[in-house]
Amino acid sequence: MVFFEFMLGVVIITTIASIINNYLKFKLTSRDALDGLDERLNKLEDLEDRIKTLEKIITDQNYDLEQKINSL
Repeated sequence: MVFFEFMLGVVIITTIASIINNYLKFKLTSRDALDGLDERLNKLEDLEDRIKTLEKIITDQNYDLEQKINSL
């Protein structure tokens, strides 16, 4: 009976250690992902600003007039 209790204890300890190990790996991975996320958000904001500027240029009436003159 002692052998089976010992084996059960080993299985339980191994399972708990595996769960803790996976949790710690997940926690480290999520931190790395968040660090990259801030950089991506900054790039996205910069791109949105550039698109707004381009939209202002394209929708400006003088731009359209210049295009018509150049096409003649």
